[in-house]
Amino acid sequence: MKKILFSIEVVVIIGLGIFTVANSTQKLKKDSKRLTVVTTLFPLYDFVKIIGQDKVEVSLLLPPGVEAHSFEPKPSDIVRINKSDLFIYTGKFMEPWAEDIIKGVTNKKVVSVNSSTGIDLMKLTEGMPDEAHGFDPHIWLDFENNKIMLDNIVKAFT
Repeated sequence: MKKILFSIEVVVIIGLGIFTVANSTQKLKKDSKRLTVVTTLFPLYDFVKIIGQDKVEVSLLLPPGVEAHSFEPKPSDIVRINKSDLFIYTGKFMEPWAEDIIKGVTNKKVVSVNSSTGIDLMKLTEGMPDEAHGFDPHIWLDFENNKIMLDNIVKAFT
C-alpha cells in the first residue's frame, strides 16, 4: 500500500513539474537573451535547468561537498552574483549567509529569490541533526515543498 501511495505521489509530482515547465517556458520572452541564474544548491540548480531549458544559463554557487550552512563566499562568487539576472537560494535556515550577500549586491537589477517563501518549515524533534536550529532546512526533500519552490522560481522568470 505504501509503495502504491508513493508511486502515485511521484506521478503527481512529475505531472506538476511537466505542467509547470510547459507554462513557464511559454512565459519566458522568446526574443530576449538567456537569463543568467546563480543558485546556491544543486536541487535549485536542477529546478532552474528543467524550467528554463535553453532560455537560462545557470551556475551553481556551492561546489559539491561544501557545507551550505557555513559556506563563505569568495569575492569571485559575489562578482558572479552581481553579473547575474537572478540569485536563487533556499532560505535563511539553510544558508544564513545568503541575506548578507544580497545586501552587498551592487547591481540592483539582480533579483534575489528565496525559494522557501510560503513553506512552513518542519520542526525537528529532540536528537535530530541540526536540532539547534529547531527546523529542518532541507525543504527540497518534501514533494509539497518542491511544488512551492518551483512556483517561486517560475514567478521570478516571468
